[in-house]
Amino acid sequence: MRNRRNIRGRQPNYARKRRLFSVFLLILAIVALTGGTYAWFSNNNVVDVTGVDIGVGPGNSLEISTDATPDSWKKNISLDDIKDADYSYGTTRYNSYPDMYRPASSIGTINNGYSEFFLGHISKDATGAYTIAAEAINEMDGADGYILSFDLYFRTAKEQYLNLDTGNSSVTYTKLDTDVNDLQGIENSLRLGFIYEGYTESDDTVANIQAIMTTNPDNIKVWEPNNNVHNQKAILAAQDFYGLNINASTVVAYEGVKAPIPENLHVPLGVSNSTYFESLGSKLISTSKNAAGEQRMFRLKSGITKLRIYAWVEGQDVDCENAVSGTSFEIKLNFTTSD
Repeated sequence: MRNRRNIRGRQPNYARKRRLFSVFLLILAIVALTGGTYAWFSNNNVVDVTGVDIGVGPGNSLEISTDATPDSWKKNISLDDIKDADYSYGTTRYNSYPDMYRPASSIGTINNGYSEFFLGHISKDATGAYTIAAEAINEMDGADGYILSFDLYFRTAKEQYLNLDTGNSSVTYTKLDTDVNDLQGIENSLRLGFIYEGYTESDDTVANIQAIMTTNPDNIKVWEPNNNVHNQKAILAAQDFYGLNINASTVVAYEGVKAPIPENLHVPLGVSNSTYFESLGSKLISTSKNAAGEQRMFRLKSGITKLRIYAWVEGQDVDCENAVSGTSFEIKLNFTTSD
C-alpha cells in the first residue's frame, strides 16, 4: 500500500513536467517559425502597387509613351497605359505589373538589355544564425512575376538632358481597406531602376523602336528614395539580422545580390561576400524623403529614346521586413529636361 501511494503521489509531478516540456517545445517551434521568415516577406503576404503616375514637367517639348505607337504620345502615363502597351507589343511584350511583389535584389547588371534580379529567402542554420539563399528570376509578362518592369519612350525635337525631379517624384505608402497592416515602411525599401536602351529617328518604324536594346553595362541608374526614414520594426531588424545600430533617420549603405546563392552553403546574412554581394557604386542615386532637386539621368538626342523602367522591393534593405508586408505603395515619377 505504501508503495502504491508513493507511485500515485509522483504521478501529478511527472505529468506536470511532461506538460511543461511540451509547452517549452511549442515555444521553441513558434520562435523558429517567426524568426526564420522575418527579414524577407513570407510567401503568403502580398505587397501591392495602387498606382503609377509618370509625367514630364510643363514648358518643354518632351513627350512620353509606353509603346511608341503614333497615337500614344502624351505628357502623363498611368499603370493602365503600361498594361495597354501589351496589345501593340503582341507576342514580344515584356511588360510586368505583378499581382504580388516579393523581395528581390539587384546590383544593376545588364544582360541583353534587361537587368538581372535575384529572389531570396532567409533561414536559420543549425547554430541559429541567419543565412540567405537566392535564385535568379526572369522578367515575366502580365500579372505574373514579382517586379514591375516596362518600357518608356521619350520623344523630343532637340538634344537635351533628361533629369529626375526628385522633389516631385516619390514612392509613398497607401492604405487600402484590404491591407493586412496599417504600418508605413514598405515605401522605404523600394527601388526604381532606369536602363538607357538607345535612340532612333522619330520616323522609324514602331517595330524598330521597340526592338532597341543596349549592350553597355553602364547604361543603368538605380534610385533609392526615402533613404533617411525607418520605422521601429526596421530599426530592430537592422540590429537583429544585420548587426547594425541605427536610428530613425540613419542612411544605411547596402550591398545587392549579384549571383545565385545556393541554400546548402549557408551564406551568412549581412556579412560581406564579394562572390554574392556588391554595392551599386555610381549606379545608385540615394536621396532623402521629399528631397528637392534634379538628378541628371541620360542625354536625349533628337528623335525617340527608349528606357527600361523597374520597380522592386529591395530585399537587402533593412526596411524590408515582415511587419510591412501586406501593405501597398504608390509610385510617382516626374521628369524634366535641361540644355
